[in-house]
Amino acid sequence: SGKKRAKPESTSPPDLMNPRKENDKLHNKVQLSSGKRGDPRMTKAVEAKLSNPQMKLFDALVQGGFKFTNASSACTHGGNGKPMIQDEDGVSLYQRKNQLNRRLREAHKSDPRLNIAIAAKLANPAMSDVDALQVAGFEFPIQGECDRTTRDSENVSLYQRKTHLSNRMKLLDRELKSVAATEFKNDKPPQVSS
Repeated sequence: SGKKRAKPESTSPPDLMNPRKENDKLHNKVQLSSGKRGDPRMTKAVEAKLSNPQMKLFDALVQGGFKFTNASSACTHGGNGKPMIQDEDGVSLYQRKNQLNRRLREAHKSDPRLNIAIAAKLANPAMSDVDALQVAGFEFPIQGECDRTTRDSENVSLYQRKTHLSNRMKLLDRELKSVAATEFKNDKPPQVSS
């Protein structure tokens, strides 16, 4: 077939001293991977929703190119008697919204600004997660009563952003410990002459 195979990804740890370089690498990786997998209409829907976070999921799906029709009244969703709305491929609106939400979560977790927040936390371990996120360029104009209701301009909660940062910090810590253990194992103990 005429499909090109992707090059294997490097397993080297991120260059935290040069976060802009890492951002460019991650941005290119996200563009390549999101363009090659799945339905291109879903990719367009993700782009539409990311460019306008206030857009409803249904509107993003339609802007992506999905066309929905009402199924016959005999076809019900979950036995509640309401007609199931399906796209031209026979996939329910409910399933498409779930797929879109999953792709949006993946995009938020791989936001390249998290690398800048990680670098800030490594440079100053006493820095709060909120300060590190703000240094990285995250803004939280929608103030709520707690982290779960405080949202950034992309409509992602402060709680979610802090969780993503914490998870990425833990992953980096595990990777560094793994590299250190491998280096220690490969070092030969000094020879003792008798």
